[in-house]
Amino acid sequence: MAVGFPELRAVAAAHTRMLDLYFWLRDANALENALHDTDMRGSADKAFINCFVEADVKKWWTIGFGLELSIREESALVEASVVMQSPRGGDSLQDTLRETSIEVKTQPELERALTAMTEQLWNWREEELARVMALAEGVSQSGIWVDFMKRDGDLVLLTTRGTRNSLAVTAIELRAGLHLDVYSNDQDLSGGPGDLRASGVVEWYAPRKCWALRVDERGVYRAPDVKSDATERS
Repeated sequence: MAVGFPELRAVAAAHTRMLDLYFWLRDANALENALHDTDMRGSADKAFINCFVEADVKKWWTIGFGLELSIREESALVEASVVMQSPRGGDSLQDTLRETSIEVKTQPELERALTAMTEQLWNWREEELARVMALAEGVSQSGIWVDFMKRDGDLVLLTTRGTRNSLAVTAIELRAGLHLDVYSNDQDLSGGPGDLRASGVVEWYAPRKCWALRVDERGVYRAPDVKSDATERS
């Protein structure tokens, strides 16, 4: 598909709509650090354009909306997606919440596809933002993620990156005597589905010079019915 003025005009209109989405994120309550970016690359026989807007929902949680256009000699592919970044275990991982695509072969089809995709992102915005906020809130109320393999007897060491992320999400500062509910789905410990959970009291572990959780008399137990997309970890 040749790239001429009509195609560029359609791309400009789509970019303007993505900016509308950026302004909506920027002005939305409880969101921070909204940004937008456009990546454009091309050669003699193809072109690639990626428009992306995102904002932080909570610390460590981000929602993003993307529009991609790939133009080749025979056709063009328009893709729209909504993604979420969230703290899971030791890493910040990205999940695709929604995605759709259209392949077109003519300039009028391209204009219609770009319009449809940007409107689809616009229509998804409130539902998907509410979804991410609910997931973030659910994690913040479910306890602190830990790696139960990082332990010394009844002490679970609170030193992993995943635990630090979880503490940051919940705005909890460790101190001696603090009671914590913790969880993990680390299946290396006892196998099978379902979250592993424990409760205990935080103390300073001098031999390792770190904070640790002294697990109470219940020990680490399995909670097979307490599982959702918000609390699964890998």
